Amino acid sequence: MSLATTRWAFGGINLQNGRAWNVRLLSPSEALSRRGDNVVVPGISGQAHVAKDLEQRQLTLALVVTGEAKPGHAPSGQALAGNLDILQALFGASGQQTLTRTRGLRTETAQAECVSLNVVPRGPVHADLIVDLWLADPLWYATVATSTTTPFSSVPSNLALTNAGSVANERATITVTCPASPAASLTNPKFTIGSLWVKYTGVVAAGTSLVIDVGAFTATNGGSSVIQDITWSGAQSRWLIVPVGASTMVLSADGISNTPTLTVAFNAAYV
Repeated sequence: MSLATTRWAFGGINLQNGRAWNVRLLSPSEALSRRGDNVVVPGISGQAHVAKDLEQRQLTLALVVTGEAKPGHAPSGQALAGNLDILQALFGASGQQTLTRTRGLRTETAQAECVSLNVVPRGPVHADLIVDLWLADPLWYATVATSTTTPFSSVPSNLALTNAGSVANERATITVTCPASPAASLTNPKFTIGSLWVKYTGVVAAGTSLVIDVGAFTATNGGSSVIQDITWSGAQSRWLIVPVGASTMVLSADGISNTPTLTVAFNAAYV
């Protein structure tokens, strides 16, 4: 398939580098699968549905590499070897790198690891570089975070959220900030979206912030870990999930003084 409408970068290097190298095709077409099985229930026809989780994703890029050192220069085998050296070093690095794609006006990133690299000669001054990438987290994420903030002076308090991604977001960060002046505080805050909730048992004192990262399963109060004071509904694998489209977060607590501030931030996720 043609990728004329998609631009790519890997490890900070543009993969549409004039005539030196360029992404030609994507094969297979960003295969995306789910893991898990339905279950057999005695006495019931067929099988009972069990929700499936997204599996890691495999992505294959094919780059056309030429022997042109600069646009307009005559191609040469030496320049081809140099271009291949640059790309082989780029994709041969160990570990995950940032893979970026731009489609239309939206730029998205993913963390990708190169697991296979193959050079296919196409002539004295041309070659194809076939790169197999694995995305342990199969989703793409917007490079610009969605952040919603509201001050509140009573509980419960509602915060309207909008998730413009194509899938529910599991990597939101919740921050409650209690100003030092006028001194604000919040006791035992609980954050609920739909039927899911996450709660901190403790006091967010004046001049400090409670930060809960639902994707990383971390929580700090005043910069110190308070993971032992976090409880959650347990209905999902994540503490909290922001559904696609419009939703409402309800903040409840056992006590409040003055006006803390609630912020929810996340990078929209796309398949």
